[in-house]
Amino acid sequence: MKRILLALFTVSLVAPTWVHATETAEQSETKMLAITEAKLKDTQGGCACSYTVKNLQSSPLKRFEAYITVKNEQGKFRCDAAHFSFSKPIQPNESRTLSNEAYGKTCGKNPTVSLLMVSTCNYTDGSECDTENIEITDSGLKWVE
Repeated sequence: MKRILLALFTVSLVAPTWVHATETAEQSETKMLAITEAKLKDTQGGCACSYTVKNLQSSPLKRFEAYITVKNEQGKFRCDAAHFSFSKPIQPNESRTLSNEAYGKTCGKNPTVSLLMVSTCNYTDGSECDTENIEITDSGLKWVE
């Protein structure tokens, strides 16, 4: 009888952990944002980086911070988006172009762009996303994932 109780107790401890791990894995696979139409353009100040963010969630996106890396023949540099906190959140299925400039850097020839990481991605309902929740689609640039 003690063995049966011990087995039931062990199952009751392990089962919720397994269910939670499965739910977490499913959540991380859900795409919450799409990044499209990335563009690099040399300006007098440096390499201007822009891309479009599309909200794929049912809740408005209120804050987004990402670290974007550009690699060209001269080396690698970050062309981060500024820390965007939207006074008017990005509504579901709405897109908005975000841009920043890597001062003193040139975009160069044949640059490749990669999403290094997402540090902040907050929705008005309290949900968050991270790098695994971002879908990078055809952008005209060679995104490295």
